[in-house]
Amino acid sequence: MQELPLFLLQTVLFPGAPLDLYVFEDRYKQMIRECVDEHRPFGIVLVEQGTETDDVPDAIYTVGCMAQIVQVEPLSEGRMNIVVVGTERFRVTALSYERPYLVGLVELYPFANPTPAALTTAVKRLRPWLARYLKALATANRFTFDLSQLPDDPAALTFLAAYLLQIPPEQKQELLSLPNLLALVRDTEALYRREVTLLEAQQIRGIPEQQGPFSAN
Repeated sequence: MQELPLFLLQTVLFPGAPLDLYVFEDRYKQMIRECVDEHRPFGIVLVEQGTETDDVPDAIYTVGCMAQIVQVEPLSEGRMNIVVVGTERFRVTALSYERPYLVGLVELYPFANPTPAALTTAVKRLRPWLARYLKALATANRFTFDLSQLPDDPAALTFLAAYLLQIPPEQKQELLSLPNLLALVRDTEALYRREVTLLEAQQIRGIPEQQGPFSAN
């Protein structure tokens, strides 16, 4: 168990995924300064009820991801832009309200690993759906992805695929909360099959991308 400062967002972070954050609230300015000074991570958790700007939200999801700060751009009045990378999944067991920001007592909650052969086989089915999805998004938004940069490591590819899906954060939270990597691969593949079918159907009918279910969350 360890204490971990918590950043409340309407975004779900996965291990290995990068995230840009604009820090402007006083509580988070203090939290990030302390994390930078102490060279420590913080946790990102999804707000379940209420909003991310509430001092004390009605409820938060208890499974989150640690975020390591890799870049800080100071702005005026103590505000800052930061870049973080997800590291380890955790589970919140208790909350402390003694500081201006929320602090969780957390335990690491790594994904259980299936047998390497089963994971490799499942990821081989996921990879082409991820590539097809990225190509469809590139067509809709008129930009390109370098598919050669997709990771070879099965776990890294799975986390990236779950992170890149443009679906509601509650659905991403369901993926983050799955017990093992094999379940994550299979559920993510199922979502890609659905989203690719919908996106390609939109493009055939000439429906603008922003009218469909693929707007950034």
